[in-house]
Amino acid sequence: MSSEIDTAYIASLPPSYFTKNVSAPLLHVSIAMAVLQTMFITLFFTSRILNKTANGIEFWLFMPAAYIFCMAHCVNGILFVKIGGAGRHALAWMLEDPQVIVTWLKICKIEEYTWNLSVAFPKLAILSLYMRIFTTRKYRIAAYTSGVFVIINLVAGLALSSSICTPLAYSWDKSIPGGKCGNVMAAYRYIGFPNMIADIILLALPLPAIYKLHVDLAVKIGILITFLSGSFGIVTCIIRIVFFFTTDLYADPTYNCIATMTWTTVEPGVYLIAASMPSIRPLKKRIPFIKDISFTSLVSRTFSGSGKPTNKVSWRYPSKVGKQQVVRTTDFEMESARLSNDGEYSVHSTTRINPPAYSLADIDEQSVFHNHTVNRKV
Repeated sequence: MSSEIDTAYIASLPPSYFTKNVSAPLLHVSIAMAVLQTMFITLFFTSRILNKTANGIEFWLFMPAAYIFCMAHCVNGILFVKIGGAGRHALAWMLEDPQVIVTWLKICKIEEYTWNLSVAFPKLAILSLYMRIFTTRKYRIAAYTSGVFVIINLVAGLALSSSICTPLAYSWDKSIPGGKCGNVMAAYRYIGFPNMIADIILLALPLPAIYKLHVDLAVKIGILITFLSGSFGIVTCIIRIVFFFTTDLYADPTYNCIATMTWTTVEPGVYLIAASMPSIRPLKKRIPFIKDISFTSLVSRTFSGSGKPTNKVSWRYPSKVGKQQVVRTTDFEMESARLSNDGEYSVHSTTRINPPAYSLADIDEQSVFHNHTVNRKV
């Protein structure tokens, strides 16, 4: 936006132009996301502690960091409205108090760093979940590779935010002699694409393993939907990209930022909630009025056409293995309602393990992954 003020243009504007304020959506969304994020992270830690699974890098690092930076988004959204002038036209602030525009630019720079960090840590937490669930070598390599991709995106985003304006203070202080900035708007637009690619990877990574599961269709559909819900962030990512491509933010920054900043706040919050949900599932068994609610049972009834689920889930491991196969049950967060064995069994190459079958009403969608993992020692 030009710093020159056209008095003739100003005189042609109606008085309502200078008083109009559309900040409510950003303010309300920031508060709502702060509440939701706090609720889900509290449930996450409560569930993991109660189920004695308070361990792992996602518990001690990724999820706490994700919560801190997602909450920083919400704080930034509120600051944009309260002291950054968001919601009113920039021209109005230039006439009333130009320092508000400077404050807006400072918060915007903080937001660049916050966004990069807040979208990376929830994804790393989800990948840590995949590492616990999928124990075969090729899936672990895929998960590690995906994690490296997310970290590279994070480092590149932070580096871009630090170098796009030289000196850094020129981002908000245009009076610095010799200062210059690259195409900030292009950076805002295109940085979302690597993030979207990471979302697609997270969406696709568990699909082959789910497809190969030897369980009935209802359980497979339940597991699939559970993992798809964890990738809902891709929807908010796409919406955010669309808004940045269809909005000329710097033509009227304090006014036009409402839509873009709103979706920039929602996106990482959705990632955090998605990363929390699998670990929250065991809590439903401790709440009387919802503990018997099972999506798998609903799907089973739909496919069987009867009032009670009729299918069974059988667990089978191949008889041909290496020199030794170790089958163990784990204490992972998505615990089953009925499986209680947590010992470790050594199985020779000619032995077949057939754990008992369970009604779909007795297990949740993710117990297939939770209760039995197979490690081969050759």
